[in-house]
Amino acid sequence: MDKEFLNFYFNDSLLDDGGSNYSNIDTLFTDSNSTFFNFYKFLYPALTPPDYSVDQLGNYLGLEEPYYYSFLLFDLKEKLYRSLAPAYTPPESKGPYYFPGKTVMQTTDFGAFSFPDKQGKYISSDTLNLLIRTAYLRDILRFFSIGLTLIIQDDNQVSKSSIEIKESFDKSGIEYNYISLKSTDIYPKFIDLAKYNSVFIFTGTQQEVFNLPYDTFNLQVYLRYGGNLMISGENFAQSVGVEKENTPETEFPFLGKYLLLDYYNSFYDDNYFIADTNSFYSQNKYTKEIIQTKSTDKDQPDIVIPFKNDTFVKINYYLKGSKAPMSVGVMNNALSSRTVFFGFPLEYLDFDNMSNLINQTYSKFFNYDLAFNLVRLNEENKKEDSKKIETHKKVYFVENKIVLINLNSALLIDKNGRVIKKLFEGVNDLNGIIKSGIYFIKYKENLKVKTIKIVKF
Repeated sequence: MDKEFLNFYFNDSLLDDGGSNYSNIDTLFTDSNSTFFNFYKFLYPALTPPDYSVDQLGNYLGLEEPYYYSFLLFDLKEKLYRSLAPAYTPPESKGPYYFPGKTVMQTTDFGAFSFPDKQGKYISSDTLNLLIRTAYLRDILRFFSIGLTLIIQDDNQVSKSSIEIKESFDKSGIEYNYISLKSTDIYPKFIDLAKYNSVFIFTGTQQEVFNLPYDTFNLQVYLRYGGNLMISGENFAQSVGVEKENTPETEFPFLGKYLLLDYYNSFYDDNYFIADTNSFYSQNKYTKEIIQTKSTDKDQPDIVIPFKNDTFVKINYYLKGSKAPMSVGVMNNALSSRTVFFGFPLEYLDFDNMSNLINQTYSKFFNYDLAFNLVRLNEENKKEDSKKIETHKKVYFVENKIVLINLNSALLIDKNGRVIKKLFEGVNDLNGIIKSGIYFIKYKENLKVKTIKIVKF
């Protein structure tokens, strides 16, 4: 590859072209020092020749995260060499090094690798390898800001209002599909869940047992192969947990094995919660302390104790008013998945608390890049205060219509760069004009060209 192209569009320099020094590379795993870290380990299948002459790449510009990431390494004679190097868009302040996009480079034959999961004996090796490679590719899609979330409303009722939940996802720019389940509905199958980078389930305050083994089986497979899961609701753990039992074997398997939660009890009626000082929630003014705006006189938050499986299980929220710390939230960075549990309903929070809690979970724990735009406007976009980002928006895509506010014109462009329609101030109806897919709206503001990505389902 051309040296300058490699330098400026991947932020990589070629440290060594491999030759005979880095041959027979047969093991890959993720870099534990990177935020891309996940417990992936790839091996070449038996009787498959490993890679020869693997290129070794290095950081050319000296930019670190969030501009430059490394996340895949290869093992050679007990030493580590960087084998995969994605480069993040440099900020405009980098002058000639700025370009409006993201790139990923890999110097090994990824398609040949298998995943050494000894626990997946009930799944054929071909299917197993496909599942873990799919999980890895979902991580890359999330890096390119096109990760999709499935929102499941499971409150044992006919669909009720979930406007603020959706608005919170919209505010952070998280793309999602939404379904509402009644008491007789079953959860989506794994083949449907596998399309999503993350799943968010909220359950309100219902006390009935609604997560049956059939429902959670598909969620278990989803988590085993790279899914992210966030669950919120009073009495979620209570409905299936065993009170004050402290062994994983006695808990409902989904709680004990996949969320690493031990349900303790649900007797403390408090609407105030405080973030653990070691969690990233404590660094945000809207998530440091939160309060339920809707009273829950008869339904109390779930008190849970994390099963200490390893150092990657952490408490995220406590009851604020209790004398002794009582945990109502737990985070778990498992083998290839991340789970977040809140023992209180997010939809009962103040909107700023709710939207920032979702934003922090996705950006800090699920590793979504919520600030990225196809054309980086300026470095102010990196700020966590989503209110400031929101005030710059002058283009909205709602129900097959594009609305321009204080803009004379804009262009609707497909993913191949072709102009589909010229847009004007006000409401532009797109019925019969666009099909399902990814599109872009390009316009000028303060002599700068800006681009917004939209997705039509």
